[in-house]
Amino acid sequence: MCTSYVINERAYPTITNFTLESKLLLTQQLLYIVKFSVPCYTRGMEHTGKHSCPITQVAELLSDTWTILIMRALTEGPKRFTELEAWLGNISSRTLTRKLERLQEEGMIVRAETGCYTATKKGAGLKIIERAMIKYSDQYLK
Repeated sequence: MCTSYVINERAYPTITNFTLESKLLLTQQLLYIVKFSVPCYTRGMEHTGKHSCPITQVAELLSDTWTILIMRALTEGPKRFTELEAWLGNISSRTLTRKLERLQEEGMIVRAETGCYTATKKGAGLKIIERAMIKYSDQYLK
């Protein structure tokens, strides 16, 4: 149980010690926090047509099996189209082409003049998610 509260860098021992002014300040700050941390499903689509929730944005980007596997392959090093097909196994050429185009549009990968696809810095950042998924799998799915 929490023994103190911090508001604007000021610690308060318990909620009962709050003055009326402090309680109003706390209420304003909590409303501000709630306003900007409402679950994604209640915020819905913003006027830009994209979700503003970071978790929803990443989930949409990685919402299918192939995308995360393509990114895993490319974070290990550059690969040609045929190497990716072989690495991924049973993906169709059409599906792989569409996924690679989307990842290029998102800035996750680039295609060099040599025909090799490489993860960008933005794409390589997904390595953190990959490690977390492996850790979760090892801990809960085995």
